[in-house]
Amino acid sequence: MLLEILKKMIACRSISPNDDGTIPLIIEELNKIGFISKTISFGEGEEKVDNLYTRLGTKGPNLCFAGHTDVVPPGPLIEWRNDPFFCSVKDGIIYGRGTVDMKGAIAAFITAAHRVMTTRPEILDLMSMSIMLTSDEEAIAINGTKKLLPWLEEQGEKIDACFVGEPVSRNTICDTIKIGARGSATFFLEIFGKQGHVAYNEYADNAIAKLNKIINLFRAHTLHPGDSIFDASNMEMTNIIVGNEAENVIPGKAKLQFNIRYGDHHRAESLFANYQDILQKHLNPEEFAFNYRSSGDAFVCKTEDFVQLVRESIKNIIGIEPEVNTAGGTSDARFIHKYCSTLEVGLMGRTAHQVNECSSVNDLEILTRVYEGIILGYYERISI
Repeated sequence: MLLEILKKMIACRSISPNDDGTIPLIIEELNKIGFISKTISFGEGEEKVDNLYTRLGTKGPNLCFAGHTDVVPPGPLIEWRNDPFFCSVKDGIIYGRGTVDMKGAIAAFITAAHRVMTTRPEILDLMSMSIMLTSDEEAIAINGTKKLLPWLEEQGEKIDACFVGEPVSRNTICDTIKIGARGSATFFLEIFGKQGHVAYNEYADNAIAKLNKIINLFRAHTLHPGDSIFDASNMEMTNIIVGNEAENVIPGKAKLQFNIRYGDHHRAESLFANYQDILQKHLNPEEFAFNYRSSGDAFVCKTEDFVQLVRESIKNIIGIEPEVNTAGGTSDARFIHKYCSTLEVGLMGRTAHQVNECSSVNDLEILTRVYEGIILGYYERISI
């Protein structure tokens, strides 16, 4: 069942924010065990995003699995061992775009829910299970989970604990539980100079030279070195755009894009203010334009009891004590933690977004058993 569901999902070319039929496929599988599903769409036209909320049971508390059906583009098709949207299995390894991030985890939870309802249907006497999915996680994430959560609240739907199936495992399956993340903000700077002929440089003002000076100043700006909860804050230049096709022209404009991942000693707005202050000290107002977009500030979930439950489930199944950290990228947990206890546990992240994205079949089966253990562990705790 596990691989059959995953193969069907991988066949959906759900490049963000297009779900491409993944959600209807999931609803069909969940209907078999009694989940009541609703598709909720936000946005219009090309920005329209389909989201799914589905629940089994009416009793509280409500344990939720959250994730996303959308994937990133496959990259160079010639480098793939097969069509990235045709699932193949070789030597115990399953290949396909979205296998790791994160259709594999969705398939694992659906399979776990089927197994639990086959063997322990009495859990619905005390609790509910739900699934919350979006097709807008890999893109700008404005018409997905961020809007779905307040919509659910308006409907009187309460989620008590949530685990997100992001591929946070590092060296072995389920060796990591993620309880938060550094913040992420992207900054956009445009420098204005004066275009001119390279032979008459005294009449021009080279925008690249000015930008180079600013980059050095930005990189010299000290960010927090990190602590026991968050890795060091870090700036990375991600794009420089000049668009100058002539070899003898001094450019009058140059653009810089950079991203900062930061712990809770910073906030996006304060970082923006700091870098704007540097610009104002070294350039005149007419020499630059500067703005930013925040994906979310750093956060840590208050999840001690829930983390302990998940750690016990993992230890019982694979015999290891998983590490608890805030490493890695951002996910929709940055929205969900404001509503309930939230953590992330999923497959190995090594091939996420890569050509030939893949996972071992064994890891998928272990993750399914872990998810099954989390559901049953949650029930056992509330039944005491």
